[in-house]
Amino acid sequence: MSFKVIHAVPRRERPRRERPSYQDDYECGSRGYCYVTVGVDLDKNLDTVYFVKIGKGQYPVDRCNQQRLKLIGYANNKATHYFINFIRHSSTLESYLLMKAQGTYGTTLLGYAPAGYTEMVGSFSSAEKAVIVAQEMLDEIETLKDRKVFRWVENTNSWEPGNFYLGSLECST
Repeated sequence: MSFKVIHAVPRRERPRRERPSYQDDYECGSRGYCYVTVGVDLDKNLDTVYFVKIGKGQYPVDRCNQQRLKLIGYANNKATHYFINFIRHSSTLESYLLMKAQGTYGTTLLGYAPAGYTEMVGSFSSAEKAVIVAQEMLDEIETLKDRKVFRWVENTNSWEPGNFYLGSLECST
């Protein structure tokens, strides 16, 4: 049996999709970014349910687009330190937000277990209510004062750090 030698021809460089620049000293490292999104699904009665999903990934914009979720904001998922009953705890930002949000809004009950269901929070009757809760979670990250929080700025069409407006909905402060 003889094999034909095929010489590899260099491929043309594929154009990259434009991503937000994950800039400066804000490299996410191995823990990635923690993102806060709003999603919609049908429950077991085929009623529309809006929820907030807190997740993590290296490229939050791409990841949320693949999951068909509306990205509200993201921040570095590095460890955060907090106190419960005077005991110091440490966990990733994602775990911290999930603990606080599920304690306040509960888990999303759809009647089945879609991908990422353990990261879904609340069952809201409208997208606006879910966006407000998502904004409150981003505000919670900002109170930690140890990382930048990126939110979509409509008039510049880019992700910017800081407390901004999201379309016509104002972030609570």
